[in-house]
Amino acid sequence: MPVAAALAILLAVALSGCARVGLGDVTGSVKPRKASPTLVTDRVDPSDWRMVKNALARMPEPGVPGAEMAWQNPQTGSDGTITALSAMAKGGGPICRAFATTVNDTRGIRNYRGQACKIEGDWQLTQVTVDDGA
Repeated sequence: MPVAAALAILLAVALSGCARVGLGDVTGSVKPRKASPTLVTDRVDPSDWRMVKNALARMPEPGVPGAEMAWQNPQTGSDGTITALSAMAKGGGPICRAFATTVNDTRGIRNYRGQACKIEGDWQLTQVTVDDGA
């Protein structure tokens, strides 16, 4: 019986996880992923963000601040507007645009601010944050 009890305890410890027996949570063998606080695209369907990027691409160069364009995603039923806030070139680097957008989907209307840069011919979202009006 003592062998069976010892095996039961060993099995329970093995199944309970390392942290419960006093080992640290981070062993160094797996590097933790860095969270990107400035890119919140995971809260919106990725295909909606593609529609936002398409709208940015259709805005006239260099992008007149205040210019507004509607976007719609027939795949998800989401829509919104995108407003150019400014256009800037980064010292011979890519052309970037600051923008504000609304996303109207099944969860309601939300506001975002961001920046997109034209990299290798395509607009890429380089920063997106929730615009809660604060």
